[in-house]
Formats: sequence, structure tokens, C-alpha cells
Amino acid sequence: MISIALATFNGEKFLSEQLDSLINQSYKDIEIIVCDDCSTDNTFQILADYAKKDSRIKIFKNAENLGFKKNFEKAISLCSGEFIALSDQDDIWNLNKLERELAVIGNADFVFSDSEFVDMSGNSLNQTCWKHNRVAGVPKNMNKFFTRLTKGNIVQGSTMLAKSDFLKSCLPIPNELVYHDFWFAINATIQNGIVSIPECLMKYRIHSAQVTKNQRQNNLSKYPFWIKPLSWYDEIYKDSNDHLEFLSQLEQAPLDKTKAKIVHHVKMFYRHRKYNFTDFYMLRCFLAYPQIIPLDRETKKEKIKFLFKTILSTIRWTLFRPYLRHLQRKYFFDF
Repeated sequence: MISIALATFNGEKFLSEQLDSLINQSYKDIEIIVCDDCSTDNTFQILADYAKKDSRIKIFKNAENLGFKKNFEKAISLCSGEFIALSDQDDIWNLNKLERELAVIGNADFVFSDSEFVDMSGNSLNQTCWKHNRVAGVPKNMNKFFTRLTKGNIVQGSTMLAKSDFLKSCLPIPNELVYHDFWFAINATIQNGIVSIPECLMKYRIHSAQVTKNQRQNNLSKYPFWIKPLSWYDEIYKDSNDHLEFLSQLEQAPLDKTKAKIVHHVKMFYRHRKYNFTDFYMLRCFLAYPQIIPLDRETKKEKIKFLFKTILSTIRWTLFRPYLRHLQRKYFFDF
């Protein structure tokens, strides 16, 4: 049996279309485990109506809002099938998705596919997830794929079909990670590997209510339009911090020598990236928009000290920039 773990939160607008694509899968031996994260719209009523029509749907309502990552954790823990597929509330699955993935998973921990980007009405945007992320599939060498993943996630969780034992062994997901699918992909490269299907088995809906899109727009609106480029450095700083926290967590995993070396070098890259890019970012902030830095509350001596330190940091950034590019080429673009 395949369990489908569906996490919902205020998804009334698109939920029915996704539920239709789940219950009408060509592979029929399924259960649909739905965890609703305290929706305030009509989401829970829609789920209840579908559950009355189809006994394979089991609904659980959280006592408090957990957030999408912990909500998925709960849904996965409640699944009883041999395999588990993760589902978002606003996508549309091809009716043969589960059947195709089950046929190719073999001895791997999980399989994933490409997806087609569509608009709010389900119309194609002539773009796919793999093209967007420049993915050609999963290489046979898991060390190469592991290296690619340390740069950033390219596995879309809603396209995954995973073995239940593997998925549950990855819980809980570290707090340092924002996305659950990234954690599952990393663990699979360490254990029994990943396989991929180079075709779109679902439609990924792009719309204004998506959390990650809104979060990025909020970050970019922090600064006045005339110094908007400063927000790029802000994003670099946060991204580097997130990677360093994750890599520190990953160092505790049972890695072989090759993967441990990869983690060490990628961590070195992000450490240089963080310090050298953000030094330059701070100088730009000071020169373009000094109100960001509250120097008016500091003594003259402290102001001079700050400026001297910033100038030295900028020199360091300039000196280390070629080395940063060397690390980037060596560890990120060699496959």
C-alpha cells in the first residue's frame, strides 16, 4: 500500500482539484493521511466532505499550528503504507504518478520526477522544475549528487515516492533546515540512493499565496528602491548562515570519508562567502545609507574604530574574492 501524506492549511481555493487527482490515481491501493494545520477557511469542511465519499481519506486536525515542516512530520508518522508520497494542497498530480514511480523505485530510498509549472488556473507556464533548477536528473555517482545538494535543494518533495522505513528514519527534521525534502534527499545519498524520472508527473501551481515567494518579496522590500541592491547582500548573508548551520548538523551524520571531505570543503566555501561578502555589504550599507548603522549613538573613537575595521574587512574581501571563485568552481561546478 502507498500512503499519501497531505499537509493542509487554508487551502480551500485549490484543494478540491488536488484531492480529485489523488483519489483517481491509477494505482488504487492507497490511503490519504491529511493533517490540517488549524485552517481558518473552508479547508476542513472540504476534507470532511471528501472523507465521507472515500474511506481511504483519514483526516487529523492539529490542536495548534505546527508550521508546514512539522505538519508533514506528523502526517508521515501517521502513515501505515510500505511507501509514502508527499503531497501539497495546491498541486495537480498526473493520474499515473504513483504507478510510474512505484515501477522504477527499485532498491533506492526514493524516486522523484520533474514537474510542470502552471498558473493559478492550471495553465502551463512553459517551464519545468528541472529546467528552472538546471537539473538533468540524478547522476549514478551519489557523491556528485550529494555535492550538488550541499549547494541547495533541487528535489521537489511533492514529486517524491519514498520507502516508509527510510522516510520515518529521517525524523525529526533538524530545526536548522527550512525544507523537509532537502533533508530526505541528503539522507538518501548517504544511504541507498535516489532515482529520478525525467518527465513531468505533476503540475506545480505558482500563485501569490505561496509562503516562500511572499517571504522573499518581504525581504526585498526592506530597503528603499534606490539602494535595493543592498538586499542582495542581505540574502547572501542569511543564505550563508543557513548553509553553515545545516553543514554543522550534517557533520554529525554517519558520512564516509569522501562525503565528509565534501562537507568540509563546502563549509569552507560558505564561511569565506559569509565573511567576505558581508564585509563588503556592510561597507555598502554605511556609504549608501548610513542611517542603517546607528553611529550617532557611538563616540568618535568608536566611529573611527568601526570605519578602520570596515576598511580592513573590505581589503580582505578584495583579496579573498579570487579564492572564493576558485572554491566555487572546484566544489560546485565540476560535474
